[in-house]
Amino acid sequence: MSRSTPPHHHDNSPEQQPPSGPELLRGRTALVLLLSALCGIAATILWRMAGHPWPDAVLAGGAATGGALGLFQQLIGTQW
Repeated sequence: MSRSTPPHHHDNSPEQQPPSGPELLRGRTALVLLLSALCGIAATILWRMAGHPWPDAVLAGGAATGGALGLFQQLIGTQW
């Protein structure tokens, strides 16, 4: 920054501007979260159907969600 611009001034070049519109999540982020949640729900249901108590099933589903989150983060491309 030059000396003539105040310290609180930000250069709003096109690549630094936030996206227009009320977009809460980007498409890729929403897809990764949705697929991870579905994996966690499926793991919870399967764990419960195997005869385990609900607390164990919920913990297994949470672990599956966390693992799926990392997996889908790497698998789904970043060109969205």
